[in-house]
Order: sequence, then C-alpha cells, then structure tokens
Amino acid sequence: MQKTIVVLNADPDERPELCRLLERSHYLAVPLETLTELASCLTDTRCNALLLDLGRLPVDNRFICTLGKEHPALCLICISIRNFHPELEEASRMHITACLGKPVNEDVLLFWLRSLCGADPRSRASPSAG
Repeated sequence: MQKTIVVLNADPDERPELCRLLERSHYLAVPLETLTELASCLTDTRCNALLLDLGRLPVDNRFICTLGKEHPALCLICISIRNFHPELEEASRMHITACLGKPVNEDVLLFWLRSLCGADPRSRASPSAG
C-alpha cells in the first residue's frame, strides 16, 4: 500500500518539487499551502508523515505540540533553512521526528521516510528492488 506524505509548504516552487521527489519514490504526496488546509486534510486522509516548512508558515511551539497530541502517530519531519530553533525546544523534544536543512537532500529525506514509514515495494529505496 502506498504511503501518504503531506507536504505543507507555502513556497510555490519548493512544494511541487518535494511532491515530485516523493512521487518518484512511490509515495503519495498531498500538497498543502496553508495551516488551515492541514486540519481538514488530517481528518480526511490517513497520513503517514508530514513534511512541514518551518520558515514560511506561522508555526510555533504551541501549534506543533497541539498537532502532536491530536495526531500522536504522525511522523513530523520539519524543513528549515535555520539549524536551530530555540523557540521550538519543547516541540523538538516531544513531537518533531526530524528536522532537515534546506535545500532538502533527497537521500536524507528518503532515508527518514523509509525508516519511519517503511518503503513501498516498488520504490527504488526498497532493498528488494533491483
């Protein structure tokens, strides 16, 4: 079964690029642009992971902690140009699974997704493929 990854990124160039990368690796990418879209998406979609852009969206410690408590099985992978987010200390400890730097390294992202969500058997990331 194909794994669903929500890509919440306000950058109109970066969001489709991330979605294409995921789809090439046989993940189902669900592109979102705003935090408002996220609530209904998580209610309507069985999501395996969320790629969250920290730089272009108004997220704070409280938002991420609430998200983590409401969706405890959700793997939260943040993407940021910054190396350190002291304002997200509690969220980092409790709810953020990984934080990747920009530009996103495809191999690193796919490693985290395989580790957290498992690989689709058709994916080039699967040991049985090829």
